[in-house]
Amino acid sequence: MTRISTQNFSRMVKILLLMLTVLFVQQDMLSAQNSRDTYNRMKTVYVLEQLGLEADAESKFLPIYRKYLSDKDKLRENVKAETKGSTDMEGLSDEEYEKLINNHMAFKQRSLDLDKKFQLDLKSILGPKEIAELYSAEKDFIVDMRKKMRQR
Repeated sequence: MTRISTQNFSRMVKILLLMLTVLFVQQDMLSAQNSRDTYNRMKTVYVLEQLGLEADAESKFLPIYRKYLSDKDKLRENVKAETKGSTDMEGLSDEEYEKLINNHMAFKQRSLDLDKKFQLDLKSILGPKEIAELYSAEKDFIVDMRKKMRQR
């Protein structure tokens, strides 16, 4: 039987802890992405049920809607990465406050640009009434999800 020295054992424990840490971080990242994917799937199903589109319109609508949701998610992730560490606003200079405000406005503009593009894409397959119903269904979905979260 081979004896393991204290130094080798300590090194092996450190490596094992590092591997476990990496595994847990990856799991958290996957879990967050899976949560967002699940949320988007639920939202899509809800919206489709509310709209009651014909099969042809639905087959054209789905790729556009999925891309829109994906683009919105990417925008949120980019903003989250850009603003990481800027939650502590104590002691910021006027220039730093100005930068935060400008970044916030830039995000809102990019979000609005995505919404406008989405609406233009929708106009090729949906009428104005259906587009309005889509926006209403999205709001209803959010309200329903908040109610479910409060009940937990």
